[in-house]
Amino acid sequence: MRWIVRAVAVLSVVSWIVVAGLFARPVVSSESKLSAHANSAAATRTLPFDWSRRVLAVSPDVFAGARHEQMGAVVPIVERYSRRFHLDPLMVLAVIQVESRFEPGAVSAQGAIGLMQLQGPTARDLAMDLGVEWTGDDLLFDPDLNVMLGCAYLRRLMDRFGDQDAALAAYCSGPSLVEARRDANNRIPLAYSDRVWDVLTALRGKVSA
Repeated sequence: MRWIVRAVAVLSVVSWIVVAGLFARPVVSSESKLSAHANSAAATRTLPFDWSRRVLAVSPDVFAGARHEQMGAVVPIVERYSRRFHLDPLMVLAVIQVESRFEPGAVSAQGAIGLMQLQGPTARDLAMDLGVEWTGDDLLFDPDLNVMLGCAYLRRLMDRFGDQDAALAAYCSGPSLVEARRDANNRIPLAYSDRVWDVLTALRGKVSA
Protein backbone atom coordinates (compact mmCIF):
# COMPACT_ATOMS: atom_id res chain seq x y z
CA MET A 1 0.00 0.00 0.00
CA ARG A 2 2.88 2.33 0.84
CA TRP A 3 4.35 2.11 -2.67
CA ILE A 4 0.96 2.99 -4.16
CA VAL A 5 0.80 6.18 -2.06
CA ARG A 6 4.32 7.12 -3.11
CA ALA A 7 3.50 6.51 -6.78
CA VAL A 8 0.41 8.70 -6.55
CA ALA A 9 2.44 11.47 -4.92
CA VAL A 10 5.11 11.34 -7.64
CA LEU A 11 2.48 11.42 -10.38
CA SER A 12 0.83 14.44 -8.74
CA VAL A 13 4.11 16.36 -8.71
CA VAL A 14 4.86 15.46 -12.34
CA SER A 15 1.35 16.48 -13.41
CA TRP A 16 1.72 19.83 -11.65
CA ILE A 17 5.04 20.50 -13.41
CA VAL A 18 3.53 19.67 -16.82
CA VAL A 19 0.49 21.89 -16.25
CA ALA A 20 2.67 24.76 -14.99
CA GLY A 21 4.83 24.43 -18.09
CA LEU A 22 1.81 24.60 -20.37
CA PHE A 23 0.54 27.83 -18.83
CA ALA A 24 3.85 29.54 -18.21
CA ARG A 25 4.38 32.67 -20.31
CA PRO A 26 7.74 33.16 -22.02
CA VAL A 27 9.66 36.07 -20.55
CA VAL A 28 12.71 37.97 -21.63
CA SER A 29 15.36 37.27 -19.04
CA SER A 30 17.70 39.87 -17.66
CA GLU A 31 20.47 38.06 -19.52
CA SER A 32 18.58 38.55 -22.81
CA LYS A 33 18.16 42.23 -22.07
CA LEU A 34 21.84 42.60 -21.28
CA SER A 35 22.65 40.70 -24.47
CA ALA A 36 20.46 43.07 -26.51
CA HIS A 37 22.26 46.05 -24.99
CA ALA A 38 25.63 44.41 -25.58
CA ASN A 39 24.85 43.64 -29.23
CA SER A 40 23.74 47.22 -29.88
CA ALA A 41 26.79 48.60 -28.13
CA ALA A 42 29.04 46.25 -30.12
CA ALA A 43 27.45 47.37 -33.39
CA THR A 44 28.15 50.99 -32.45
CA ARG A 45 31.75 50.26 -31.46
CA THR A 46 32.47 48.63 -34.83
CA LEU A 47 31.42 51.75 -36.74
CA PRO A 48 34.18 54.00 -38.08
CA PHE A 49 34.76 57.09 -35.92
CA ASP A 50 33.55 59.26 -38.81
CA TRP A 51 30.49 57.14 -39.57
CA SER A 52 28.13 60.14 -39.57
CA ARG A 53 30.18 61.90 -42.24
CA ARG A 54 30.24 58.73 -44.31
CA VAL A 55 26.46 58.36 -43.98
CA LEU A 56 25.94 61.84 -45.41
CA ALA A 57 28.41 61.13 -48.21
CA VAL A 58 26.56 57.99 -49.33
CA SER A 59 23.03 59.19 -48.60
CA PRO A 60 22.01 59.59 -52.28
CA ASP A 61 22.89 55.93 -52.91
CA VAL A 62 21.13 54.48 -49.86
CA PHE A 63 18.33 56.84 -48.88
CA ALA A 64 16.21 57.08 -52.01
CA GLY A 65 13.86 60.04 -51.93
CA ALA A 66 15.43 61.66 -48.86
CA ARG A 67 16.58 65.26 -49.06
CA HIS A 68 20.29 65.72 -48.32
CA GLU A 69 19.77 68.86 -46.25
CA GLN A 70 17.20 67.08 -44.11
CA MET A 71 19.61 64.19 -43.65
CA GLY A 72 22.24 66.63 -42.40
CA ALA A 73 19.85 67.84 -39.70
CA VAL A 74 18.65 64.40 -38.62
CA VAL A 75 21.91 62.43 -38.42
CA PRO A 76 23.26 64.33 -35.36
CA ILE A 77 19.92 63.81 -33.59
CA VAL A 78 20.06 60.08 -34.30
CA GLU A 79 23.65 59.95 -33.10
CA ARG A 80 22.68 61.54 -29.78
CA TYR A 81 19.62 59.43 -28.99
CA SER A 82 20.95 56.11 -30.30
CA ARG A 83 23.80 56.54 -27.82
CA ARG A 84 21.37 57.43 -25.01
CA PHE A 85 19.15 54.41 -25.64
CA HIS A 86 21.94 51.97 -26.60
CA LEU A 87 20.85 51.40 -30.19
CA ASP A 88 22.71 50.93 -33.44
CA PRO A 89 22.45 54.39 -35.08
CA LEU A 90 22.45 52.86 -38.55
CA MET A 91 19.40 50.77 -37.62
CA VAL A 92 17.62 53.92 -36.43
CA LEU A 93 18.46 55.66 -39.71
CA ALA A 94 17.17 52.64 -41.64
CA VAL A 95 13.89 52.78 -39.69
CA ILE A 96 13.52 56.48 -40.46
CA GLN A 97 14.12 55.84 -44.16
CA VAL A 98 11.48 53.11 -44.27
CA GLU A 99 9.01 55.09 -42.19
CA SER A 100 9.21 58.61 -43.59
CA ARG A 101 12.17 59.03 -45.95
CA PHE A 102 13.41 61.67 -43.52
CA GLU A 103 10.36 63.88 -43.94
CA PRO A 104 9.53 65.37 -40.51
CA GLY A 105 6.06 66.44 -41.66
CA ALA A 106 5.03 62.97 -42.82
CA VAL A 107 1.60 61.73 -41.69
CA SER A 108 0.39 58.23 -42.57
CA ALA A 109 -3.15 57.17 -43.42
CA GLN A 110 -3.28 55.58 -39.96
CA GLY A 111 -2.32 58.85 -38.28
CA ALA A 112 1.33 58.08 -37.49
CA ILE A 113 3.39 61.26 -37.40
CA GLY A 114 6.89 62.47 -38.13
CA LEU A 115 10.27 60.98 -38.87
CA MET A 116 9.71 57.72 -37.00
CA GLN A 117 5.94 57.62 -37.62
CA LEU A 118 4.70 57.43 -34.05
CA GLN A 119 1.08 57.18 -33.02
CA GLY A 120 -0.10 59.85 -30.61
CA PRO A 121 -1.13 57.57 -27.70
CA THR A 122 2.13 55.61 -27.86
CA ALA A 123 4.19 58.79 -28.02
CA ARG A 124 2.28 60.33 -25.12
CA ASP A 125 2.96 57.30 -22.91
CA LEU A 126 6.65 57.35 -23.83
CA ALA A 127 6.88 61.08 -23.12
CA MET A 128 5.30 60.60 -19.69
CA ASP A 129 7.77 57.82 -18.87
CA LEU A 130 10.65 60.11 -19.86
CA GLY A 131 9.30 63.09 -17.94
CA VAL A 132 8.59 65.11 -21.10
CA GLU A 133 5.63 67.47 -20.97
CA TRP A 134 3.01 66.39 -23.50
CA THR A 135 0.87 69.15 -24.99
CA GLY A 136 -0.48 67.31 -28.02
CA ASP A 137 0.34 65.20 -31.06
CA ASP A 138 1.74 68.22 -32.91
CA LEU A 139 4.89 67.78 -30.83
CA LEU A 140 5.72 64.80 -33.04
CA PHE A 141 6.51 67.12 -35.94
CA ASP A 142 9.60 68.22 -34.00
CA PRO A 143 12.48 66.04 -35.30
CA ASP A 144 14.36 66.03 -31.99
CA LEU A 145 11.41 64.90 -29.91
CA ASN A 146 10.22 62.43 -32.53
CA VAL A 147 13.59 60.69 -32.74
CA MET A 148 13.98 60.68 -28.96
CA LEU A 149 10.60 58.98 -28.48
CA GLY A 150 11.16 56.65 -31.45
CA CYS A 151 14.50 55.50 -30.03
CA ALA A 152 12.93 55.06 -26.59
CA TYR A 153 10.21 52.91 -28.17
CA LEU A 154 12.70 50.78 -30.08
CA ARG A 155 14.71 50.26 -26.90
CA ARG A 156 11.57 49.23 -25.03
CA LEU A 157 10.67 46.73 -27.76
CA MET A 158 14.21 45.34 -27.92
CA ASP A 159 14.13 44.76 -24.17
CA ARG A 160 10.65 43.24 -24.32
CA PHE A 161 11.33 40.78 -27.13
CA GLY A 162 15.11 40.34 -26.91
CA ASP A 163 15.31 40.06 -30.69
CA GLN A 164 15.76 42.74 -33.33
CA ASP A 165 13.45 41.18 -35.92
CA ALA A 166 10.65 40.76 -33.39
CA ALA A 167 11.21 44.29 -32.08
CA LEU A 168 10.98 45.74 -35.59
CA ALA A 169 7.85 43.71 -36.34
CA ALA A 170 6.32 45.06 -33.12
CA TYR A 171 7.34 48.59 -34.05
CA CYS A 172 5.31 48.26 -37.24
CA SER A 173 2.43 45.96 -36.28
CA GLY A 174 2.19 46.49 -32.53
CA PRO A 175 3.71 44.50 -29.67
CA SER A 176 0.44 42.77 -28.76
CA LEU A 177 0.11 41.16 -32.19
CA VAL A 178 3.72 39.98 -32.22
CA GLU A 179 3.50 38.64 -28.68
CA ALA A 180 0.25 36.81 -29.43
CA ARG A 181 1.73 35.16 -32.52
CA ARG A 182 4.85 34.13 -30.64
CA ASP A 183 2.81 32.74 -27.76
CA ALA A 184 0.83 30.67 -30.26
CA ASN A 185 4.05 29.49 -31.94
CA ASN A 186 3.05 31.25 -35.16
CA ARG A 187 5.47 33.07 -37.43
CA ILE A 188 5.77 36.77 -36.74
CA PRO A 189 5.38 39.12 -39.75
CA LEU A 190 8.83 39.94 -41.12
CA ALA A 191 8.03 42.05 -44.20
CA TYR A 192 8.73 45.31 -42.35
CA SER A 193 11.87 43.92 -40.71
CA ASP A 194 13.13 42.81 -44.13
CA ARG A 195 12.67 46.33 -45.52
CA VAL A 196 14.66 47.80 -42.65
CA TRP A 197 17.38 45.16 -43.07
CA ASP A 198 17.64 45.96 -46.79
CA VAL A 199 18.44 49.58 -45.99
CA LEU A 200 20.63 48.69 -43.02
CA THR A 201 22.69 46.17 -44.96
CA ALA A 202 23.30 48.61 -47.81
CA LEU A 203 24.17 51.37 -45.33
CA ARG A 204 26.61 49.22 -43.39
CA GLY A 205 28.31 48.19 -46.60
CA LYS A 206 28.75 51.80 -47.71
CA VAL A 207 29.84 53.14 -44.32
CA SER A 208 32.35 50.35 -43.71
CA ALA A 209 33.86 50.49 -47.20
